[in-house]
Formats: sequence, C-alpha cells, structure tokens
Amino acid sequence: PKKTVTLSTPQIMLKSALFRNAFHFSGIIIPATYLFAGRTFALATSLVLLFLSGIAELLRLKGFVKAAAVKAYLKPKESRKPSGSFFYLLAASVVVVLFNRDAAIASLLILSIADPAASIVGRRFGRRRPAGKSLAGTLAFFCTALIILLFFPFSVPARIAGACVASLTELLTPPIIDDNLSVPVVTALFLQATLFLGPATF
Repeated sequence: PKKTVTLSTPQIMLKSALFRNAFHFSGIIIPATYLFAGRTFALATSLVLLFLSGIAELLRLKGFVKAAAVKAYLKPKESRKPSGSFFYLLAASVVVVLFNRDAAIASLLILSIADPAASIVGRRFGRRRPAGKSLAGTLAFFCTALIILLFFPFSVPARIAGACVASLTELLTPPIIDDNLSVPVVTALFLQATLFLGPATF
C-alpha cells in the first residue's frame, strides 16, 4: 500500500511561504520588460496581466473557482480580498504610467526582490517583530533595496534615503492597504522627487 505523507503545520507554512516568495520574485518580468523592451510594451504586459488577474480574483472571491491548491498558498487576509499579485500588477501599471523609467524599474525590482529576501531572512533569523515584521527581515529588505539602487543613476544620499523609504513603507503599511501596492508607488514617488529636486537636495 502507498504511504501517505502528512505535512506538519510548520512544514505547510514553510512550503506556502517558499511558493509565495518564488511567485513574488517572478514579478521581475515587468521591470525586465521595461528595461529591455521599453515602456509601451511593459505597460501593455502589466495591463494584460492585471486584467487576467482581476478576472481570476473575481471568480475566486465569488466562489466560482474553488481550488484548494491555490488557497493553501494564500495568506489568511487574502481569503476575502484580492491577492498580493493583483495589487502588484496594479502598482506596476500605475508606476509605469506615472513615473520615469529609472524610478519605475527600481521600485518594481525592490518589491520583487527585496520582499522575498526579507521574508527568507526574517523566517530564518527574525526574533523581534515590530509591526508584525522581524527586525532581521527589515534589515534584509533595506540592504537588498540599497544594492538594487546602486545600479541606477541616483545620488548616494537618494539611494540610501530611497532604501529607507521602501523599507519603512513595507514595515509600516497598515493592514487595510496591501504593501504590494504601497511599496512600489511610494518608492517610485520618492525616487522621482529626488530627480526633480536635483543634486542640490539629494
């Protein structure tokens, strides 16, 4: 007879977190598209994916689609509202439309890469949890964001401040707002402001 392998709750949570992190990291497809194919193609990609995601979320929330495998990887707060991927695609569409190339690409890369890094480090080394987030995870988010910003033509103070803004937004975003939406928009807005203010300020 076949043996049935039953996963413990911590194993299920870990598997779910790893899947979400991998899915989160796949978000680099939009900034990568912007980088290599241009703004118009990146916007078209994000809008098409947003439309498809919106339909899928609507069907899920209305109960027309019941996939236990999908629900296993959702956060509890996502059971009655759109998932983080929908809000990321919404944020991607907004920043591509409203902000310049460097601010948009950098902000989307920060969320796609720094957020999974923070989750992995926080689960492995995190102890204290201000605002429900581990200090180790927040530091990992900041360091990753700073490394990403090194590849963009912002001043050193703007890079440091931008990484701080992104980290604090991820840390302090209230539960009513999804950080997949707030982090890219707030970060892009700040980075755009540093370019507008010029080297005299940043």
